[in-house]
Amino acid sequence: MGHVTGGIIHDVLSRVFGGSPSAMILKLIETADVDAEELAEVRNLIARKAKDKKQ
Repeated sequence: MGHVTGGIIHDVLSRVFGGSPSAMILKLIETADVDAEELAEVRNLIARKAKDKKQ
């Protein structure tokens, strides 16, 4: 992700979702046409992040 894209995402996260990444992710999953493969990718990312946090 580039610097500009990261800045835009951070701005939307702060302004629209009150800084809550989970609220932003939930809204995207609820409103976007997410297929099973993309949901699996999200699950894998969440599992990796959870594992990293435990270490």
